[in-house]
Amino acid sequence: MNTSNGIIEKFQSSIEHAAETYRISAGVKSAILLLPFVLAFITAVLLALPSTRSAVFWMLKENHPIELMTAVLLMAGCVVSMMQALKVYKAGSTFLIHGFYAFFGIGLFFIAMEEIAWGQWLFGFETPEAFKAMNAQGETTLHNIAFLQGHSEWMRLTFGLGALIGIL
Repeated sequence: MNTSNGIIEKFQSSIEHAAETYRISAGVKSAILLLPFVLAFITAVLLALPSTRSAVFWMLKENHPIELMTAVLLMAGCVVSMMQALKVYKAGSTFLIHGFYAFFGIGLFFIAMEEIAWGQWLFGFETPEAFKAMNAQGETTLHNIAFLQGHSEWMRLTFGLGALIGIL
């Protein structure tokens, strides 16, 4: 057995275990696994068609549907993670387990709020002067502070890897 087959088998085993644990039906499990690929394919097709390209670019702009939906889904993940932290805490889990869920939930909350500039444009408040001076986009966000601007992919990668390590 080569390494990639071992990884695929572990992944499949993990998916099956999660489906059993959370009582996920085969259809929902398939949807969860396939949806990112289907959406990426649809987006690619819509970008390839000149008649729909501008609509896709509009949806991808700041404070438009994709960004807002991303924030909503991140916040939903935060709620689920916090509920799971409480559930496993009440069940007598170790600090490592319920602490991971809580830390992950806090991270999702932070990312969701950064995604929507902490509600700045939704609630219409001005950027505090301290942020204006050091923020590349003049927003109330940390990921656009001068030394972080353009490097947020490393923060996302670190958070994602931390999540995968925590799951393992």
